[in-house]
Amino acid sequence: MPPTTITIRPRQPTDLPSCASLLTRVYERDAYPVQGVSQAVEFLSSPSTLAAWVAVAVEAESQTATTTTTNKHTLPSPDPPAPTRASQLILAHVSLTLPSPSTSTSDPAVALWQSQNHPEPIAVLERLFVDPEARGQGLAAKLLRVASEEAGKRGLRAVLFALVKDEGAMRLYERVGWREFGRSVYAYSDHEGRGREMEAVCYVGP
Repeated sequence: MPPTTITIRPRQPTDLPSCASLLTRVYERDAYPVQGVSQAVEFLSSPSTLAAWVAVAVEAESQTATTTTTNKHTLPSPDPPAPTRASQLILAHVSLTLPSPSTSTSDPAVALWQSQNHPEPIAVLERLFVDPEARGQGLAAKLLRVASEEAGKRGLRAVLFALVKDEGAMRLYERVGWREFGRSVYAYSDHEGRGREMEAVCYVGP
């Protein structure tokens, strides 16, 4: 069986269809995002995105040399073996964006941070999700660390919000060093266009 490794790498434009498909599976399991996934590619590709990453399972597909049969012997083909290829399965995703005029009012973490008059500029960590079949391997924690480090390199503090229904996500953030700095209300339209509100817990990265 070919060896499989998991790696974190920057998201490529060609990854978006696979990321959108994965997000649809996550929504079926966790009802995330609460707005629904009818426009999943647009949801993942904000123009204010600074960077995005994916966790991928890379499976090597080595090809052996072909053989030629003679009357007496089976001999290797004179053609050289094909190079080793690798298939990649996207298992998780995260992105880092700059606050925009719209997120300054619609994103609870951004709005609350700005209302508290913090001097540090921020980036928003969002679109974090993991394939339900790949959970328990620390992928979300690794993506959180990569995004936080990138924000730090840019002189930014990373913030995010979690809805109170997502208790597992909140436990994860706190376990890896994110600190709650307040709570607010997230107003949104669900997948049927109905207005909703839910309590949001706002975190700042380590």
